[in-house]
Amino acid sequence: MPNFKVNTNNLEIPKGLKLADPYFYNPTTIDILLGAEIFWELLSVGQVRLGSHKPILQKTKLGWVIGGPVERAFNGEPTTSLVASVSNLELTLTKFWELESITDKQEWSVEDHNNNNS
Repeated sequence: MPNFKVNTNNLEIPKGLKLADPYFYNPTTIDILLGAEIFWELLSVGQVRLGSHKPILQKTKLGWVIGGPVERAFNGEPTTSLVASVSNLELTLTKFWELESITDKQEWSVEDHNNNNS
């Protein structure tokens, strides 16, 4: 169930394999959720690797399913990405909580002190 349209141009799915979802590349609603107790019962012997950094086909009693890394099909819509890196998460969190903590001690600047005593 991708949340985006999958580019299938580089996927060489062997002819004659009956896919459990022949339209796997289109985002859509989920038909059914299976629990772990039934999932293992549905698996069959058979697996096809489509290549390095590409999805794997797994044979099941419902047909072949596909899973793994896929490319997004370009649909002309701009994509926005955010990459953030925190080199020292513990230090960053400590600084955050120091800034957010409420203390009983009031720290006044000289200007604040003079204004409050006027």
